[in-house]
Amino acid sequence: MQKFGNVLKCAAALAVMGASALSAAAQGAYRLTPQIEGSNGLIIKDLGNGEWEFETTGSHPVDPFFVAKTDKPVPFGTHYMLSFDGFAGQDMGKVLVFVGAKHDNAHLVEYPNLPRSEGWMNTAIDLSQAVEKPDEPFNQVRITLGAANHPGKKVRIRNLCLREPSAVERKAAEGRFDKIAQDRALSKRLDEYLDKKFDAKIRSVSYKDGKIRVRGSLPRGMKDYENIYLAEIPMWTDVTNLTKDSDIYLEPLDSGTFRKSFSRIVENKRDRLISGWAVVEEKDGRYELLSAMHYLDDDDIEPRADMPMADPRSLKGIGGCPMDHEDMEILQIATATFNLLPHTFVFTSDAPNREPYEYAGRTFYIDMNNIKGLDNDMLHAAAKNMMVSAIVLIPKGHHEPDGSWLKMVAHPDAYESAAFALPYLENEDSILAYAAAISFITERYSRPDGKYGRIHNYVIHNEINAAFFWTSAGDKTLLTYLDIYQKSMRMTQIYARLYDSHAKTLISLDHDWLRTDGDPRVYQGKHLMENLVRFSRQEGDFEWGIAFHPYAQNIFNPRVWEDPDAQLSFDTPYLTFKNLEVIDTWAKMPEHAYKKKVMREIQLTEQGVNTRNYEKESLDENAVGVGYTWKRIEPLTSITTYAYHLWGDAPEEGGLLLGLRKLPEWAYKEDPRGKKPAWFLFKDYDTPEWPKWNKFCLDYLGLQSWDDIYSDFAKQHKQVSEGGRFRYKKLSELEKERAKDN
Repeated sequence: MQKFGNVLKCAAALAVMGASALSAAAQGAYRLTPQIEGSNGLIIKDLGNGEWEFETTGSHPVDPFFVAKTDKPVPFGTHYMLSFDGFAGQDMGKVLVFVGAKHDNAHLVEYPNLPRSEGWMNTAIDLSQAVEKPDEPFNQVRITLGAANHPGKKVRIRNLCLREPSAVERKAAEGRFDKIAQDRALSKRLDEYLDKKFDAKIRSVSYKDGKIRVRGSLPRGMKDYENIYLAEIPMWTDVTNLTKDSDIYLEPLDSGTFRKSFSRIVENKRDRLISGWAVVEEKDGRYELLSAMHYLDDDDIEPRADMPMADPRSLKGIGGCPMDHEDMEILQIATATFNLLPHTFVFTSDAPNREPYEYAGRTFYIDMNNIKGLDNDMLHAAAKNMMVSAIVLIPKGHHEPDGSWLKMVAHPDAYESAAFALPYLENEDSILAYAAAISFITERYSRPDGKYGRIHNYVIHNEINAAFFWTSAGDKTLLTYLDIYQKSMRMTQIYARLYDSHAKTLISLDHDWLRTDGDPRVYQGKHLMENLVRFSRQEGDFEWGIAFHPYAQNIFNPRVWEDPDAQLSFDTPYLTFKNLEVIDTWAKMPEHAYKKKVMREIQLTEQGVNTRNYEKESLDENAVGVGYTWKRIEPLTSITTYAYHLWGDAPEEGGLLLGLRKLPEWAYKEDPRGKKPAWFLFKDYDTPEWPKWNKFCLDYLGLQSWDDIYSDFAKQHKQVSEGGRFRYKKLSELEKERAKDN
């Protein structure tokens, strides 16, 4: 849940987040005003400036609803999009909208879920889906928020209006069902492909001395090699549907085992580093896979230099604190996260202050003014010997000019409600534009001389299980969505390993592990992880890690130890600090581990504990929550970083007060940026001053010892390693085994 921190704090990122709100209040929209009188099952508060808070009472047998009206008639034929920005700490449930004054089924439109957004999220509901149009004059809607008998659910809403559909929304509606059918067919093919056992094998794909070497074997006993080929399959080609028209490149095979060598860049300027390799048989105008496709093995890439492994002095990280602020030293911050927004410095056209960057025969342009800000942050981090994890973010490109980098790279089907998009990986130009940006970033921030600082890890996009809100590719099944995502991970890992043999990519997930709410736009974290393992096993395992955000089940509730649905089970709906040993155990199980031998690293790249208000009782409760999170991490050896969100409370976070410091002066005059007790607790963790906080937390919780919060869950499951937070101690053994196999 990357809200306005960690570090969604730069002006560019804030502008992205504000885009949805701006669209909701677009010129020509008809503003709707909620009517307190006549509402049912809701406490409604007018917060001013067009912002409203709705809280369910659970006291009315009818679902909670309110009526919203305009002050003049609305032309329904053109202004049929109900649009608003919402900020909810919990799922509100299904939204029902009665269009006009008649409250019958003919005028009813259903929306699957108003989800926990933990940030302002635009929702747009197409009211033209109603069976009958509303009577004229049309000037009202009745909106139901969730179900009855669920008290205490809160949502804030602003920019409630009726507006025209955007060009993107119109385009999305055209041919939607054909797109869905094609996507479901691809999903079925991917599922069959990932489960298939092949007789031929690509045993390794390596890169050394500028050459790509592919080693493999054909089915035992094969004697006829006619129409048998080693196929190079570019990343933009659908491996599940190879035809004569597919963009593949063939090398004939004539023996049961083979070793083939290829130059990295081919004559038509294609970069083979991001191609997959498979054995195929030509048959009836198609190419049948005899082996799974295999990408470059990331432990078989010769790096530019032998970069030292990251070795942070502690787990401490923080989001939102300026790199040159004294708190970075006082709090002993050892890890840092930065947003990487390639569209702010990679361009397809020349302009002042831009320098050319050549990639695979194509020329891109780097805005040197914009890149210097990132350089400065990286150099600050390097001077403080911090481990850096960069978050790769691609805003939506719907409204960008044709030919621009962002228009080429951002997935065109991304939801308007989402802050960001997955990359579009279905054509050569888009993939090579994305690859050029990744190539530039990894090369610049892995220099042996450290001229611009160093990035050690790459978090690929943000909280991908909440695709409707954070990182979208439109209406996709979990498998088709994940296929795009894992290619983005793998591409980044390949380029990063060219320069740093310790670099890795991490999948970004929030605390929704196996929660089911019926919303097809939500992907379950457990299923994403399990299927990422399937892709890794079938197409060549790579050393990805996990960037996890174990916020409380209800982010507004600081009593994280009480989360009711955080269970000690692999089938838990939520994974929060209360049951964090579940994901630690998952990462260490051989069936999930890298090469089945090295546990997956977990970085807690964003999480925090809310403060209800600034009264002493709430501040103490908040400090206990932060202390509890530290103690829950201690025994979990897969976890290598804990980046607290947020350094200081942010007014933009819809009432959340997650910071270690209070609000800034312009929002809070009494004690601006004052230190909360949690600031001092955070500072003293793992120092001689900790015992006083230890006692404070235990007394508050009524515990004699922290042993009472730990479980034996991990002991019930096999684990890879018991020792050391950094599992790289095992990697040398793995490399020796690999050398022996070769």
